[in-house]
Amino acid sequence: MLFTSPYLRPIQVFSKGIIAFFRTVPDLVWAIIFVVVVGLGAFAGTLAIMVTHYWILWTIFCRRNEEVDKSPAEALECCGRQKWTPFFLQLFQLRCQVFIATSPFAFEKAVRSSVVLGIVGAGGIGLQLQSLFNFFSYDRAMVIIGMIFILVLELSKSSNYARQKIINR
Repeated sequence: MLFTSPYLRPIQVFSKGIIAFFRTVPDLVWAIIFVVVVGLGAFAGTLAIMVTHYWILWTIFCRRNEEVDKSPAEALECCGRQKWTPFFLQLFQLRCQVFIATSPFAFEKAVRSSVVLGIVGAGGIGLQLQSLFNFFSYDRAMVIIGMIFILVLELSKSSNYARQKIINR
């Protein structure tokens, strides 16, 4: 089968090592790196969130990729289909569910991360929250924290609803 080739094993090990290396770097370190490279502001925070979540999604995808049932693709190959037909069946039909299931969770984490990244100068609501704490405006800071909590809660509810509608058609 196409996916069990011994030639792909070194590529898989190298790819997993790269993913593990970049995934271990925390959001704050990426934010500091991008603040140094592009300056203070929301662009640095956006880049930090993008880099962090790119590697997290690839980690989830690689792990779930190993769990995908390969028997439909193997059955097509045994029936005489071309080598690429089972590959595309596995890649697009079976693995799209992985992206649909994990993307909303990554988006929720990105929203939560944006608050923390703003505190180090990467812009966004975290910057406002830090300035409120610096001026001892704890009442206003609690309103912002409450709004962030409601936002994350509503994102969680809506993403669960959308995921169930898409996957359980």
